[in-house]
Amino acid sequence: MSKIFRAVIMGPPGSGKGTISEWIVRDFSLKYLSCGDLMRQNVRSKTKLGLEMQPFMDKGQLVPDELVTKFILHEANENFKNDPWLLDGFPRTVPQAEALYKVRARLAAYRSQTEPLLAYYDKKKLLHEFHGTKSKEIYPHVYKYLSSIRQPVRALSVD
Repeated sequence: MSKIFRAVIMGPPGSGKGTISEWIVRDFSLKYLSCGDLMRQNVRSKTKLGLEMQPFMDKGQLVPDELVTKFILHEANENFKNDPWLLDGFPRTVPQAEALYKVRARLAAYRSQTEPLLAYYDKKKLLHEFHGTKSKEIYPHVYKYLSSIRQPVRALSVD
């Protein structure tokens, strides 16, 4: 499995991060994840995490590390899971950086321990995979597959 390119750009305000980011994204075909832009977009769209962050942002306060980390990991896993990206504005603190490494370690453990298990079940014809990044897109496929094996007790619903 090839590694997906991921990078973080850091620097103080006015240091040229935005300009350099534009060039990197353009020249290396990366997605640009601006933590601040994504947070504001989620607040405007009234997403669950956006609503959690809004009170802090409305007061001009920093959003707590735990919430920012949860938000960025959600964005990266849901909307940019398979894309190479450049991240701007995160991490800003040591606890945020540590949280990123913990997730990275969990993913490495998954790859080393769980992926061989998938191959084992696949070999025995006991594995059925569903691919996607959003539960509401994946579940109808799961429902259809399970319905071919077992009678459902209610109609498909993703709400």
